[in-house]
Amino acid sequence: MTGIEELLQIPVRNTRTDPRSGAVIMNSMDKPEKLWFLERFPGLSDDEIAQLQMEYIGNIPDEFLDFLRITNGLNVMGRVLKIAGMDRDREKLAGSRVADPIRFVDGHRTRRTPKSWLFFATYTQWEDIGMAHVCMDTAADGDKHPVYCLPYNGDKILKRWDSFGSWLEEEFTRLHNAYREGKYRLVDVVPGVVQMVELHDCVLK
Repeated sequence: MTGIEELLQIPVRNTRTDPRSGAVIMNSMDKPEKLWFLERFPGLSDDEIAQLQMEYIGNIPDEFLDFLRITNGLNVMGRVLKIAGMDRDREKLAGSRVADPIRFVDGHRTRRTPKSWLFFATYTQWEDIGMAHVCMDTAADGDKHPVYCLPYNGDKILKRWDSFGSWLEEEFTRLHNAYREGKYRLVDVVPGVVQMVELHDCVLK
């Protein structure tokens, strides 16, 4: 399995750094530059990791904590995929690039989903159902915690991965290949103001 840092080392076409949050954005997808293929955020310190573990009542798998030490959340393919991170004073950083807070994403569970499932990521597109959430079973035995994709506001398992690492490698590679091969289109949500990325059908699950 590819290491997280190695996986994120993509060829860089252009890049910028947010002076307030320290976010690094690379490989713009439109002009003027609003959508970017990758948005990385400064990783968490050991003290921040300890604080996050205190705030979340439950077990956070080491594999996900290792990811947060490298990048505190991640946005991929113009935010088609958003991986949440620790909330770092969003009011202070208002207007700058920050990842979605874990506690916000985790709050979108249904009453039927087990409390041990940590919701940590969101897709804007999954097959033909639209938005979907990603969670991991933090109560699983051993070092590997299964990861599930669920429909937004639903609890049907759409796909399962053996671990956070296997999910991240498969999905990041899928979206990076779509970016490199141009298998996407930009759609105006608000003409001239807001755009979003739509993947070609061949890229969707």
